[in-house]
Amino acid sequence: MWVNAGNVAKPKTKNFYKIQIPTYNFVMVSRSFLNWHIDGMSLKEETDIKGFILLIKSICLNNCNVTFYSLREMAEILNLCYSTLQKLMTRCRELGIIESIKGGGYKIMLEHFDIGNTGYFPKGTQSLYKEIYNTISAYCKSKGFAPPPYKGEYISQIAAKYPYTQNDLEQTKDKAFIMQHSVSYQLEERLPPIVKPIKSLNYFVKVLTNKDYHPPVKGQHKFIM
Repeated sequence: MWVNAGNVAKPKTKNFYKIQIPTYNFVMVSRSFLNWHIDGMSLKEETDIKGFILLIKSICLNNCNVTFYSLREMAEILNLCYSTLQKLMTRCRELGIIESIKGGGYKIMLEHFDIGNTGYFPKGTQSLYKEIYNTISAYCKSKGFAPPPYKGEYISQIAAKYPYTQNDLEQTKDKAFIMQHSVSYQLEERLPPIVKPIKSLNYFVKVLTNKDYHPPVKGQHKFIM
């Protein structure tokens, strides 16, 4: 494209921009975190605690509030003095902000980090999808591990093979039918013992449907100015 600059025609440069939504190494925090205060705590100590929580959040498993790094590993990754990290972790555990979980991990207990995490369902999520995910979540927790984050594309694959809610199944009164189509029953029957955290729902897709699902790759968006 050419533009007239005075009496001289000059080429106009086009700028190309693209947006890439991150799929890993990102942190989602509610604005309410900024307004959250800890009673009886000085501003400096509160700031230290808040900063520490954000650091721990940054090394949690993708899109959730759980990390399985040891304190020594955290100190190395976050470039913090081990004694300082240990002191802050102890304080957070005393306040109930962070809890130890089975398997040697730690979980942030604040509601300010719920957005986009394992307990979150996008608006319009089908009740069947919620029930399937909650069943998987309860199963993981019963084994002492945090569940992988919710992804509708994976749950939809499971729902295609298990299209009945628990209430639907109970009304049939057909034991064989219930066992065949019950996600909770099939998890117990098909899943090998969990010895480490499962990071993706795709694992459950493979176990419950006998299919190796590969989500379609989303293209990048480009804007021309």
